[in-house]
Amino acid sequence: MLETIRNRSNGPIAKFIIGLIIVPFAFAGVYSYFNVNTSNAVATVNGEDISLMDFDRSYRFQKQNWGENFDKYFSTDERLQQFRMNVLQQLVNQRLSTQAIQEMGLRTSDQKLRSVIMEVGEFQDENGEFDLTRYNMTLQSMGYSPNQYQAARKNDMASNQFIQSLEATNFVLSNEVQLNKTLQNQKRDIDYLTIPQDFYAKQIDLNNEEGEQAINSYYEMNKSRFTIPERVSIEYIYLTKQNKDGIILSDGQIADYYNDNISNFEVSERRRLAHILVAAAVDADQNTTDAAEQKISDIATRIGAGESFEDLAKETSEDGSTAELGGDLDWIERGMMDETFEDAAFSLQEKGSISAVVRSNFGFHLIKLLDLEQGGPQSLDDSKEQITDILKEQIVEDKYYDLKDTISEKAFEVSDSLDEVAQAANQLVRKSNLFDRQYGMGMPVELQNQPAVLEQIFSDDVLYQGLNSELIELTDGNSVVLRLSEHQESGVSPVTEVREQIMAQLTYQRAREATEKAGNAVIKTLTDGTSAADALGSLPTELPVSWQQQLALSRTGTEVNAQLRDDVFKIPAPEAGQSAYKGILLGTGDYVVVILNAVTDDVVVASEEDNLKLDKQFLDYHSQAEIYSYLKYLDGKASISRSVENTNLVQ
Repeated sequence: MLETIRNRSNGPIAKFIIGLIIVPFAFAGVYSYFNVNTSNAVATVNGEDISLMDFDRSYRFQKQNWGENFDKYFSTDERLQQFRMNVLQQLVNQRLSTQAIQEMGLRTSDQKLRSVIMEVGEFQDENGEFDLTRYNMTLQSMGYSPNQYQAARKNDMASNQFIQSLEATNFVLSNEVQLNKTLQNQKRDIDYLTIPQDFYAKQIDLNNEEGEQAINSYYEMNKSRFTIPERVSIEYIYLTKQNKDGIILSDGQIADYYNDNISNFEVSERRRLAHILVAAAVDADQNTTDAAEQKISDIATRIGAGESFEDLAKETSEDGSTAELGGDLDWIERGMMDETFEDAAFSLQEKGSISAVVRSNFGFHLIKLLDLEQGGPQSLDDSKEQITDILKEQIVEDKYYDLKDTISEKAFEVSDSLDEVAQAANQLVRKSNLFDRQYGMGMPVELQNQPAVLEQIFSDDVLYQGLNSELIELTDGNSVVLRLSEHQESGVSPVTEVREQIMAQLTYQRAREATEKAGNAVIKTLTDGTSAADALGSLPTELPVSWQQQLALSRTGTEVNAQLRDDVFKIPAPEAGQSAYKGILLGTGDYVVVILNAVTDDVVVASEEDNLKLDKQFLDYHSQAEIYSYLKYLDGKASISRSVENTNLVQ
């Protein structure tokens, strides 16, 4: 437990939660979150599918995090399957937690969401002010609609509420901290012997009759690991729009567009408001509603009697994001707030005027007009940047449509090749690797999540007649024309193609078994009463190993391998004057025999700062433990089906 606390306390609790609670946009993507493919699911959680594409992205994301160590640690079927199941369980946990948060009714008010969004730097202009045009353009470039983005942010904020509620209920006992300090400062004296796996790996020879039998046997028992789905590769011409930064416009072009479209450059009326909120949901019972209405009426009376609106907002408003600012909501335009709220706000005409009580979906409000800007046409100078963008976009669109027409016509005229098509349009013919037919795995990134592409590839004209496809419009605004390059039917790789892979696996397994067997023999001689020096007699004489000693090893010591150090501190302390023996298989494949000779507990008086850090570590640990337990509870009562077979399709 101590090691768990120490390892988990290297960062804020949010790092842990990201893996379990927050919807994984980093690897699932916007498309996956808002357009879930209900077929080919790897799991179904209370009726909601987790798609194979979600699993594929999560699998690859976590595999990438392991880097070059992945193949080393997950080299056996057993370990690789365990990794797959861990990825699948993480996705199940994410879906369970999202459903639970929704069931709890945790939600974020529009005002709070608005406040958060307006503080995002990407949505602000050069003066640090929220820019609605920039906001919409940024979301479009990310593939979000405003509703999708706001839903995602609300989900994140609701998750944070859940985390904060757990943190608020946790506490740490003083004896926990004291015991932790004692254990953290514990020292251990060890002798250890490292038996290298390479020694035994070099002695394994599979290039003989017994080796051939082993290879064939492994192949027959693990054929599913060598399954090849039906795959294709393609040639394609990928069309994108021209970069508009290189387009130069004259002042005359800009002025002509302004004069012809002056009605399009109206500035929206906007107002700066402050409000006081007394919360009452639309479905609240009558007593709650009546109490809230009476409270807001009393506040209105106090304002009428001369009390400051700003002071009363700080004292009484239940909008936590604006109360401390005197209720200041900053500038708003039509369409940004609750409709009833906006109607009342935009009916105010004089600065400083205050509305009557307003009922919205969130409760009862008093609204104060702080400032206003009337709408109307903006000047040519103020419109120049916007017009420039519009005209450049028109030029880009015109050239793009001309290019598409050229490609489409030429691909039809010369239907058995893309070379002439590319030459006519001054484009490149790209080539893909082989990719999976059923799920499109391994497709070029720019063509993924495009059902129309797969439909065209496996159409009769392209797959069997060898013709060029029609021009395919992609969901991101780009387009592609393609033809088949290679087609492979599904099946199992022949043993000759995977022979080297199997030999490496068998060599690793046999070397590991031999190394562990040698280490266990040393431990047996030690437990039988043989001295450490004499115990070396159980090893081959040509194996050049010797005992090493490490005194006063600490939990953070760097004198030995980190895994070895951590496992040493998991060995139960021996009786006084006795030794304890333990065999440890390292991730490298080497086997270490450890003799634990002594354990020393050093009592150290920690500073107040260190005590506070320890308190925080334990609070984080308790929060993580609660979340883990809660997820186990949700898992136990949920209706969950898992398709392990589908997860094996991800290679």
